[in-house]
Amino acid sequence: MTITLREINKDNWRTAAKLNLTEQQKTFIAPNWYSMLQVVYSGGELYDRGIYLDDEMIGYTMMGQDPANKRCYIDRFMIALEHQGKGHGRVAMHAIIDALKTRYNPDSIFITFEPENAIARKLYESLGFVDTGELDDGELVFRLPLTS
Repeated sequence: MTITLREINKDNWRTAAKLNLTEQQKTFIAPNWYSMLQVVYSGGELYDRGIYLDDEMIGYTMMGQDPANKRCYIDRFMIALEHQGKGHGRVAMHAIIDALKTRYNPDSIFITFEPENAIARKLYESLGFVDTGELDDGELVFRLPLTS
């Protein structure tokens, strides 16, 4: 079984929009359809990918670089409910980090999440993200320092 990131396009956007979360998780992240609209209207600042397990889309991510401060961000990350708890999120995060490294060659990568999302915090900390002490619209800002 292989995790890959694939472009969201006319053939798979509906699948991405239908990926489901628990009711509590829905309070932590914007719906995928909303994120896809953000990508369209971001002027190239953001891009998104479907997270695939072999040929099945199991998640969604949106990422990019802020043109003002050149920070690389993972703006959205989700694994569909029926695929959670199987280690796919960790593997997908590695793929996302690699994609950002390839595209932007950043010194670090930032991610934000709701303070109540303990599962996300545990995953991000286990991957090396550290709390910056910053808040962005009420969300915690974590940073993954990258070495050259």
